[in-house]
Amino acid sequence: MTKKPKEVDENMILGSERFELRRNKSGKENGGLILLIENDNLHCYKYYFDKSDQKYKCSKCREKHVTVTATLHEKEENGEKYLALGKNQHICEPVKYEPEKEVVVDSNNFMIFDQNDDTKPTRLVLFTSNSKELCYPYYYHKKLKKFTCSGCLYKNKTITAKIIKNGNGEECLLLFGNDHICKPKKFILEEYEPKIMNESAFLITANQYGKPNSKIILFDPEKDGYSFSYFADRGSSFTCTRCKELGKLTRLDLCEKENGEKYVKLGPTPHICKSLKYEKANEFVKSSQFVVIDRDDEIKRTKVILFIDDAKELCYQYSFIKDSKLFQCSACRTLSKQVSAKLVKDKNGEELFQLYKKNAHVCTPKKFVPEEYQRKIIPESGFKLSANKTGKPNSKLVLYDPEKKGYGYIYSISRNTFYCLKCQTMKKTISLRLREKESGEKFVELSNIPHLCKSERI
Repeated sequence: MTKKPKEVDENMILGSERFELRRNKSGKENGGLILLIENDNLHCYKYYFDKSDQKYKCSKCREKHVTVTATLHEKEENGEKYLALGKNQHICEPVKYEPEKEVVVDSNNFMIFDQNDDTKPTRLVLFTSNSKELCYPYYYHKKLKKFTCSGCLYKNKTITAKIIKNGNGEECLLLFGNDHICKPKKFILEEYEPKIMNESAFLITANQYGKPNSKIILFDPEKDGYSFSYFADRGSSFTCTRCKELGKLTRLDLCEKENGEKYVKLGPTPHICKSLKYEKANEFVKSSQFVVIDRDDEIKRTKVILFIDDAKELCYQYSFIKDSKLFQCSACRTLSKQVSAKLVKDKNGEELFQLYKKNAHVCTPKKFVPEEYQRKIIPESGFKLSANKTGKPNSKLVLYDPEKKGYGYIYSISRNTFYCLKCQTMKKTISLRLREKESGEKFVELSNIPHLCKSERI
């Protein structure tokens, strides 16, 4: 409703008997307007409401790139609505007049599902007959605050409905809009009332990245020892990944009763994948079989050396990855394979190394050489710190070769760590850290891993 208009030709003012306010295609009240033609009950002009300038505009004229407007006003003395027409005349032909359809359906002809479930939209089915064999599925549209026919919306048409109460206080369904353009579908109750499975039928565990409560193993009721794996999708919803890979979304929802007991509600879509033999996903290694290195080092990545034999001669080296907050096998990572693990504690406080067995190692175990993980200390006389080529101070370090006078290795800084440039070109990481004593004297700390490159003349 706009403010009182400026002086307008009386012939351009129309009383309420000459127009009807309608819902638009989205079901919004007063979102459309029908302009009735004087002395013609069969035809009319259809307008839509434009929020930008608060005017109604003729839809057909708009298609011909002409703007024909009408502005809705209200008389101050009695609240009566009237229209002020714009200057432009219609260039379109009037269309057939059809009364707005509003049909009220009693509760015997529709059903509501998920009305009290905050995790999913409320659904509704409208039956086409008393036999309840066929129906139109609706879902609640929060923006419109109405139920919308799913099939018609897919075909770019909005057919809406709203729950109301009749004079007896009984719930009814008020239908808006024209006829459906979609076909009714067969009503299958199981699609709307999900099957419930209690805690004995599933397990909640971590996913392959160690995120807790993000994977559900649902045991196959028809095949003992077999299961389906679901992974967290959004909210409390979990999706079967193997079905998803096959182009089908098979879901379940994790729920909880008031007493804290958990259960799952299976979605309507059946599995198209086959269940797999169930095996415990994770293995816990006791502290006697692994060593943690550089745990408290702010620069170096924390590493875990996992021994694979009692003699502790062969091992896998895992490095901590900040993004996933997991340890990953360093050698497998260079081969584009993620083999993950996590440091955890049992109920007695003993540290364990939890291995995720989804991905097996593709690398070869390496020989454990303790000297590789011991650090060498080089005093200030053993290196020279300077600016790099761009003039950035303290970003280049020359480490003198103790076995070859006048020669050394050139390191460049990256994220507070210095790396040997020539070894990097040979795909070998040789690094050192610059430290400082309380006295201000600098020194470097480096590992015993030998250079692949040869020292060069300084």
